[in-house]
Amino acid sequence: MSGVRMACLVATLVAGLANGVWAEEAVAPRHLPRTWSEAFSHADKLLEEAKGADCNGNDRICALGRMGLAQSAVSVPTKLHEFCARATEAAPPACQESAVVASRMETLAARAEEVKGQTAWAGATAWRNAPERAGRTLRAADIETFIDLTRAALRDSACPGQRRVCLAGRIEAVVEADQMLRTANACGALLPLEQGACNRGLVRLSLEIQRLGREELVTALSSQDWIDAVAWGPFIEGDAFLLAQHLDDDPAFQNWILARLKIAMQSGRADPVRYAYLSDRIEVNAGHAQSYGTQGECVTTDGKGTWRPMPIRDVDKIEARRAAMNMRPFSTYSAEMSGYCS
Repeated sequence: MSGVRMACLVATLVAGLANGVWAEEAVAPRHLPRTWSEAFSHADKLLEEAKGADCNGNDRICALGRMGLAQSAVSVPTKLHEFCARATEAAPPACQESAVVASRMETLAARAEEVKGQTAWAGATAWRNAPERAGRTLRAADIETFIDLTRAALRDSACPGQRRVCLAGRIEAVVEADQMLRTANACGALLPLEQGACNRGLVRLSLEIQRLGREELVTALSSQDWIDAVAWGPFIEGDAFLLAQHLDDDPAFQNWILARLKIAMQSGRADPVRYAYLSDRIEVNAGHAQSYGTQGECVTTDGKGTWRPMPIRDVDKIEARRAAMNMRPFSTYSAEMSGYCS
């Protein structure tokens, strides 16, 4: 893996993959609900859509879609709550009511867990939440088998084409494979002479996952600019963004996504921070200076780990650019990132 690619990976991981990007927000994003009533109303609609999905017991895509929409329902008020906990200015009116919504959030979470529990294949599909994930060492062959199963599930699913639960399930299926590959230390226990071949095998598997992710994003975006948090909930939107971020070997496609993100951002249906992260990632991968300072790497000096950004264009103007994208000051962001490197 190149140093630039590793730097992008560091930025992605410490930002909480995709769903943590909202930690960047300095003022209330346009697409956040303005009241708790609005947040819970939207969450209820997503949860009812998940409950209403008539899934064949053996259809993994539909099952993943139900679980994904249920989790996305929970993420609507959760994201608002997280923002309010950090907000210092320009907070939405809902932030004045945070203390009275804990019970409603607990009830919503319980309802979502009920939907997940009623979903066939629940234990077999949610790799990121699987108990056996903890402490388990996977081999490259295990990952390849999982990718084969994912490919077959995408091919054989009877979940109708443009239903949101089905599109969500297809995105979640690819993300599951992506996360298995990225979180499993499949080559770490091998002898040095064996690690080279193992790593080359993982690169091949990564390219296959990228191919699947690209196909599913094209399908999901055939009738919309972006899978935005307003319509799909932050969880599903974040996973779609995760797939786009990881398509580093296809900069043309990432630029296509970036253009669609810009359209959605300008109409208040996408987070400007998403645009900034992907824009920087594309520039860094191309060997160019970034604009918003989101991409960097951990370096060690005198035994102390710190975060160092990749080159930034017109660095004296970075705070103005970040402010225009609703991002916190660069000094605050850089200090927080360094905390992950210590």
